[in-house]
Amino acid sequence: MATYLVEAVQRSNFQIWTNTDVERVVRDGGKATGVNVKSVGAGGHDGVISLSSDGAVVLSAGAFGSPKILFRSGIGPQDQLNMVKSVEADSMIDESQWIDLPVGYNLADNINVSLTLSRPLNQS
Repeated sequence: MATYLVEAVQRSNFQIWTNTDVERVVRDGGKATGVNVKSVGAGGHDGVISLSSDGAVVLSAGAFGSPKILFRSGIGPQDQLNMVKSVEADSMIDESQWIDLPVGYNLADNINVSLTLSRPLNQS
């Protein structure tokens, strides 16, 4: 990050927005047209970031965050989208706009736990 960020902040087309979460990808059918963001703290941003006609969205929110954003965008398996709708009905996009794709299949958490057990030496 130290090497990339030092160069990136000098570019005119680069901005860092802190305290801002991506809610969903805004789309027209299967084409992304923007990203809906929500402020989660001081200085955060709210609203829709619109893409240019040749723009693209790259999700890099991790193994759990990226599927979550796609589900909120109406992209994923029907059963998962129904689950999201049951929790976030007021903000979920219309069911007629859902795209059934295998988002999140084979998702697994790789948990590593180191456990060290010791027993006290015989104390006599």
